[in-house]
Amino acid sequence: SNSDQISQLTINKLETIFAQQFRNAVNPMPMAVLYNDEAKDYILDRLRKVHITCRPQHLMAAYESAVAVRVLAPQVFHNLHPQSKSF
Repeated sequence: SNSDQISQLTINKLETIFAQQFRNAVNPMPMAVLYNDEAKDYILDRLRKVHITCRPQHLMAAYESAVAVRVLAPQVFHNLHPQSKSF
């Protein structure tokens, strides 16, 4: 499906960028409607590892993204690493 293709391309790109670039890529809109479960899981898990580099606006976008995933894809949120749920 298109969502799977977009998600795979996104993951491939995100794996090549540094934390400072990654923190700018986190956005609640694509998390809510565009990415598949694998991409949502990847983004929220990686965010846990790079959150120390985030500024307040990045943390707010990450929080909004996490809420979107928790509400719209509870199965993804449930399967996250415990530290990813509380970054």
